[in-house]
Amino acid sequence: MKNVKFLMLSIFLTLGVSNLALAGINKIYLTLSSDDFSKLNRTKGSVEFPLIQARVGDGLTLDASLKIRGNSCLAAKRKCLGIKFKDKVAVGTLNEKKYNLVSMWQDEGYVSSKIGYTFLNQTNITGLKTTYTEVYINGANYGLYLLTEVPRTVLEKKEKSPFIIRRGYDAEFLFDKEFAKNGATPTEEELAFNTTLNSFYSQFERYSGTNLINYLSNNMNLNKYLKWLALNYILMNGDYTDEVFFYVNSDKYLNEKKTYFEIQPWDYDDIFKSQHDVKENKRMYRKNPDSLIYCYEDPLDKLVGTDSTLNNYYKQILKDLIVTQITPEFINAIIDGVKAEILPYLENTRTLSLSSLDDGSPEYTKDSILYTLEEKRTLLLNRRAETLSRLSYLRR
Repeated sequence: MKNVKFLMLSIFLTLGVSNLALAGINKIYLTLSSDDFSKLNRTKGSVEFPLIQARVGDGLTLDASLKIRGNSCLAAKRKCLGIKFKDKVAVGTLNEKKYNLVSMWQDEGYVSSKIGYTFLNQTNITGLKTTYTEVYINGANYGLYLLTEVPRTVLEKKEKSPFIIRRGYDAEFLFDKEFAKNGATPTEEELAFNTTLNSFYSQFERYSGTNLINYLSNNMNLNKYLKWLALNYILMNGDYTDEVFFYVNSDKYLNEKKTYFEIQPWDYDDIFKSQHDVKENKRMYRKNPDSLIYCYEDPLDKLVGTDSTLNNYYKQILKDLIVTQITPEFINAIIDGVKAEILPYLENTRTLSLSSLDDGSPEYTKDSILYTLEEKRTLLLNRRAETLSRLSYLRR
């Protein structure tokens, strides 16, 4: 019976997280003018190309706009891109107007980001969809990319949130920077939301214990936030502090006139990596070795690690996540699903050879990528077991 349940779970997750149901390889063809093509290859900054030609597979050639995006990715030889069509265009199981094209230039084996996003989806923390695709620009193969939904677009269209803001480091929400970047002027409502968020964030250190939990729960989806922290711990996500959007829950705002914040995590290219080598992480690890928090670069995360009542509450969420969702069968099914999705792309040796342009990695081969996947399977299974063991020990 156990084997039957495992088989059913594997089938469910594989179908749910991969696009194998559509069998075949996604290909996106982009055509730029000679000047834009030269600019794309030589620039190290963010550049927009307002009019290009784009085609998905054997579909129609369409007008689109393209931009070079990302921060660290600006230094990559294979650029991270954002593309926008006039109407929705299907790529695999995705069907949107706007997409991010992630070159995975720092992604070990081209599987880390996919594993991370899949965990986020299957644990119901986020709803961003992804799929692999080959990208060709002016006829040249630019390698394997991970196509993703755009977080802000998902929140605007699907969640209908009236306020969306990305969190930066040091408790800074990138309100002014984002509006300046887009050349926009915030509305009075957006200014009010921003004031409310910063006020909430500046006051939680006044509370402790049960009062702290109540204060946080009254203003944000604390359980989801703690579940996200727990997942980051399990996945050893070395960079997540600024990889999250806070947004206003539209239902509560419209129906209850209440400003209540939800979260939308994204960008999972730093899982299976060490934390940033900064003083705060080192200091907090020495001070709180048993908090089971992976990074301490935000004041809220520090509180989760240092307030004993909140930390115990977090640890219960961590335990529930492992026991009820991230079972060995769950981990195996996710790794098998990622393997099934990437496998067709591993037959194109030219696509794989372009990995030599990435972040100091040796050129990938089919065997090396499949080996990396098996390494990650073992790592995750061991991480799960070790975390459960630590939780049991700390409960004594």
